[in-house]
Amino acid sequence: DLPFAGPDDLPAAVAHRITTTVPPELPVPGSIAFIGDAVDVDLRPPVVLGPP
Repeated sequence: DLPFAGPDDLPAAVAHRITTTVPPELPVPGSIAFIGDAVDVDLRPPVVLGPP
């Protein structure tokens, strides 16, 4: 969960970032990062389910 002061503080989109470190003997940078595509945030209120 991410705390936000109010609805105006919510981001319009989010993206996942995955970072890994690799052994120093490999001929690549010490860390490799991948950032996925941005996905729009659904700002509608959540659906509330109640008992039947």
